[in-house]
Amino acid sequence: MKIEVGMFVRTKHRNEVVVRQIKNIFETSEHDHQLIFDKPTKYQYYIEDNNFIAKENLIELIGIGDYVNGMKVLDIKDGYFFTMQEFGVKGIFRNEDIKTIMTKEQFEREKYVIGDD
Repeated sequence: MKIEVGMFVRTKHRNEVVVRQIKNIFETSEHDHQLIFDKPTKYQYYIEDNNFIAKENLIELIGIGDYVNGMKVLDIKDGYFFTMQEFGVKGIFRNEDIKTIMTKEQFEREKYVIGDD
């Protein structure tokens, strides 16, 4: 798949698993093409390193356990994902419905645990 500006990326490198959108791609040398995202990342990402998953549709990068619009994704079926909210299960169906994403890895890394757990 050709990587292009505007695509969405789920990184899978070092201890950083985040979802970002590609805003620019520039050539750093004859063989390296660095990705520039809409929000900062800890590490630099290059097309040639293959340490990310890129998709045109944001919804394709969401996994079970991720948080979308503040709600945990419980299940994914036939391209739709389902989240738990205060009054039951809600299905979110389109890319346009997605306002925020936090990967399960981000959540685990950032959460604050109270007590000895």
